[in-house]
Amino acid sequence: NLVISTTVLAQEEWKPKEWKGEGTKIEFQSIPTITIKDFLNGKVPKKTKTIWGTLNFPADEADKNVPAVVIMHGGGGLSVHEEHWMKIFNSMGLATFMVDSNWARRNCKKELKFKKSVPYCNEVHRGVVRIVDGYRALEFLSKHPRIDPKRIGCLGISLGARGCLYLNVKRFQKMWGTPGLEFAASVPMYPP
Repeated sequence: NLVISTTVLAQEEWKPKEWKGEGTKIEFQSIPTITIKDFLNGKVPKKTKTIWGTLNFPADEADKNVPAVVIMHGGGGLSVHEEHWMKIFNSMGLATFMVDSNWARRNCKKELKFKKSVPYCNEVHRGVVRIVDGYRALEFLSKHPRIDPKRIGCLGISLGARGCLYLNVKRFQKMWGTPGLEFAASVPMYPP
């Protein structure tokens, strides 16, 4: 008989929280929570949703033409994983923009009158709002005076990976993106 010893790691109970880490918090407009059907049909909501990202520049970096990475989190929100990648990229000389897709949408259940819903209505949108958030972050960064608009990439983790993966779909770019703007690179890490 083969016996394999395992250790179960206890974790604290997950509680949603707003990111309070390093960087400059910058607000931008995206879409509220929408269904996959509405996303695929290109049904643009009447209202926008103000979300934000945290911009960090590498230490001792040039004033202009800095490459950047948009970091998109998983369903649970910003965590140590995204912060880890922020520090790695900053140490490599890249600026980072960690998009918080969840916190501004934390009341989606009440706003959209869902009877049952997991936090942030992830089962309703299945990550499609991350695609639009990615496009809006790209649009913002491409206008920033210190960022090189031709060298902006995307790294997504889990549900954020779905955003990084599908933002390269030409159909979605036409429907939801900004004409003439595309990410230079996309790294989806374990998309669902």
